Amino acid sequence: MSVWSDMRVKSKIMTLVAACCIGLVLVGIIGVMNMSRLSNAEANLNEGMGETALLQDLKNHFLGMRLALVYMMILKDPAKIEEKEKGFASEAENIRVKLAKIEKSDIDSREKESLAEFRQGFESYVKEGTKLAEMAKAANASGSAVALQETVKFGTETVAPIYNKPAGIVADLVTANIKAGEEMYQRDLISFNRSRMVLLVTIVCLLVGAFGIGNLIANSVSRPLQSVFGTLQEVAAGNLAARSQITSRDEMGLLASEVNATAGKLSEVISMVASNSERVASAATQLHSTSAEMASGSEEMAAQASTVATASEEMSATSGDIANSCHNAANGALHASQTAQDGSAVVENTVQVMSRIAGRVQE
Repeated sequence: MSVWSDMRVKSKIMTLVAACCIGLVLVGIIGVMNMSRLSNAEANLNEGMGETALLQDLKNHFLGMRLALVYMMILKDPAKIEEKEKGFASEAENIRVKLAKIEKSDIDSREKESLAEFRQGFESYVKEGTKLAEMAKAANASGSAVALQETVKFGTETVAPIYNKPAGIVADLVTANIKAGEEMYQRDLISFNRSRMVLLVTIVCLLVGAFGIGNLIANSVSRPLQSVFGTLQEVAAGNLAARSQITSRDEMGLLASEVNATAGKLSEVISMVASNSERVASAATQLHSTSAEMASGSEEMAAQASTVATASEEMSATSGDIANSCHNAANGALHASQTAQDGSAVVENTVQVMSRIAGRVQE
């Protein structure tokens, strides 16, 4: 069951499709085998019916030969006697043709022996029947009552007994073939019903199996999904410790694993947020204390600023005196600078004069 639960959904669906295909192939094979068996049975039944029909024709033609001989002994018209004689010969020829056809067919050894006995009795009957026909024509032509009595006596005492044995053989063959045909029909009917039952049972088993596999596939998808949805609902309600218990290796197991991982990461993030919130609260407390200290310092600074303002006013008056003194000093410095420039011009003129005097001395 663990192997089934670890299979991917696609593999499970392909398993169902493969099982259905195998089932259809199995049903087709069973159907073809049944059709082939029924076809062979039908062919055998048709062959048996054909053989039965030939045997029935033998029986009828053989009876026609007997009736022709009886009519030849009763009739007085030579033309009709001649017609019955031809009919006797025609019936005999038909029996030979059909007998040869039956002997060429697929018959068992018992039927071959019976047909051989029939042929022997038939040929004897043809031989004696031909003789009886000649006697009947001769007696009718002569009009002798004694000859007619001899003909009737020969027919009843000699020819008629010969008829009984081959007639009985062919009648038994007809009865046996009809019985065999009925048995074959009953056997084929039972085989058909059995095959139909096997086919129906196979189809029902395939349907039940397909339904079972489909139900397993549906449960392997729906139940894990319900479990995963339940886990998500618990997480959404605030239970971050909720985890899915699905451990399979299919898509549902992978989904459950991802949901569990997401819930774990979410729990870690919320834990970090809570820890940072505590730190922020502590920092806010410190900031509040610092703000209070800063407010107190501001008051002190305000008082000191008032003192500084008073001192600044006094310094402002003193600075005005200093500025006047500096202005006067600047005027004096400017005058001294002008005087220095004038002195520099005088020195420069003196230097030039001294240079000219030095030049003349050298000359």
